Amino acid sequence: MRLITPSSGKLDKVYEDDPYLMPRDRETTNDMLLAISVREMVKLKVDYFGTPDWDRMRDTILAHRGLELESATQNAFDDVKNKVIQVVNTIMPNRVHQHEGTVFEDIRNQGILLPIVAGNWRAFDIHVGYRLGYLANNDEDITRVFRSPVLLKNNGHIITEQESNARTYSKCMECSMKNKVGTNMVKVYDLAQRWTGRRAVCINCIEFALNEYNHRDDLHRRDKFWVGFDGSEQIIISKNDTSHLETWDESRLTGPDSFATPEYRRFFRKLAAFGEDAIHYISVFDALDLPSWSYNFDTSTHSWNWRFPIFLTRAREESYKSESMGYGHQTSNWHSETGPYLGAEFECFVRNDREDMRSNMLVKRTAIQMFHPTEYPESYTQDGEHQLLYAKDDGSLDEGDGIEYVSQPLSYNYWMNAVPDRFWEYFRNNFRAMNSSQCGIHVHLGWDSMDVIHRYIFLYFLNRMNVENSELLQRVAGRSGTYYSIWNSLVYNGSKDQVFQVALMKTQTGSNPKYNSINTRHDDTIELRYFQGNTGENSIKGILQFVNVLYRISERVAMQFRDWDYMNEERPSALVDFLHLLDTNVDSIFITRMFQIMDDDDIKYLVYKMGTEWVRDNYSIRESLERISL
Repeated sequence: MRLITPSSGKLDKVYEDDPYLMPRDRETTNDMLLAISVREMVKLKVDYFGTPDWDRMRDTILAHRGLELESATQNAFDDVKNKVIQVVNTIMPNRVHQHEGTVFEDIRNQGILLPIVAGNWRAFDIHVGYRLGYLANNDEDITRVFRSPVLLKNNGHIITEQESNARTYSKCMECSMKNKVGTNMVKVYDLAQRWTGRRAVCINCIEFALNEYNHRDDLHRRDKFWVGFDGSEQIIISKNDTSHLETWDESRLTGPDSFATPEYRRFFRKLAAFGEDAIHYISVFDALDLPSWSYNFDTSTHSWNWRFPIFLTRAREESYKSESMGYGHQTSNWHSETGPYLGAEFECFVRNDREDMRSNMLVKRTAIQMFHPTEYPESYTQDGEHQLLYAKDDGSLDEGDGIEYVSQPLSYNYWMNAVPDRFWEYFRNNFRAMNSSQCGIHVHLGWDSMDVIHRYIFLYFLNRMNVENSELLQRVAGRSGTYYSIWNSLVYNGSKDQVFQVALMKTQTGSNPKYNSINTRHDDTIELRYFQGNTGENSIKGILQFVNVLYRISERVAMQFRDWDYMNEERPSALVDFLHLLDTNVDSIFITRMFQIMDDDDIKYLVYKMGTEWVRDNYSIRESLERISL
């Protein structure tokens, strides 16, 4: 870098061509110009050619102005230094790669010119003005100055913005420098943005990302990306870690058996010609053929305490019906005939080794869409506009990029048969939950979907399973009690039959903590928090079948006691005897009744969750088990 004064004679040709640049008094002005060659710009970015001699530049400025080095002058020069670096960063925005440094090394006779204006002759008034591009001869005389300079990455030359637009140059989306379109750039899909609309990236950036970062543990750099190829006509870059994927054999990219288009085959050959291992890190993955929806989904992530309007949704042959809560016909009998309606909360994290390698945000949004048919809400009769799945944040999910999906109350039949298969596949391939103690599945069941006696039997089963630390429930839940699911007994102070009083009053007394496995703090629903997080279809359906089976068993038992005047009479002796049986072996009663009253299809996922061998070894139901298969 060199400082040029207007009186030095180095700018005579410039002043002839552009008198506007010449100061009024060339001999006495304190203004100076700082010439920074392309080679020296690289000094400011990386240490390939040695660091700039800032102290020498400072002393030159001070000597030219007749100033001593003081704290004020040093502070003023620091401002100049920072401005210089800032200007260089606009010309050369991102990191310069090692092999590009060799391209720029010999570019000494062109670069940028920064006017250093003296202001009011005071040291702290020094500032750097607008930037210019310049060309110089071998004697370092500047022969041309122009505005809007652009650095060409392929050869290190400085030209005007207008000239770069008139030629076959394009800006690289990664380094933001201009490069030759056909020669030095390739079109790619950026998965962090969209599936359609390819954008140009220079080969230098791709080589650097592949060769440098694949040898480092620095996995979270903002400028790190991975490169994949679908084997034919899509090169894909992703900001997400694709290190779990297989890589291409070089012959399959450049050889005679390659299915790559001619454009991409040329690119791979140039990549291999760098002489490094970059081409061996091209990942193998297919671009997902995602469906599209015309419905305007709410895919935002809402706060944890946000509540959406509740609609009960059920399947009716080829059509569906959603209606809001509160209609007079929504009795316990109606819930039994059309439901039960189960609302689910799925806590999970976006997988690093996922199939959909787009950004985490887009993957989260796509899961919401996948839960719905592509034609949604066609065939849905609805009270009001709504959707079936929403996203919420959850502060307890801090082991990764966490999300909580919350469903509308869907009928049991809807969960089993109407949730699209592609959602279950997408959910499993792109989210994880089972390996984290922070993730749970919570199931909500409406208080009013059962009458008091039905609720009593339902809660008695669960309360007894809590007391006994039921092995059956542990198998279904995938865990025993945890901080987020405490297997406490139901409490209603002052009542000799606390479970019944909870069923009657739809709440507990005392602290009634949110994290109880049976959470009764909601006005409208019983929340069951037992279940370990999971993203597998079979496991989730097994959990929902458990709730449905418990609903049906307790309903069948309650039917025998419909005449019981529970507000004025003691419990019937037959009911007391049944509850005593639950006190002695609740798991055995549950399984025996399950096989007695349930169809095989309504328990196959549940048996899978419990473990077929465990059921067979502990209960005499071999013939029934032989009929059940997933």
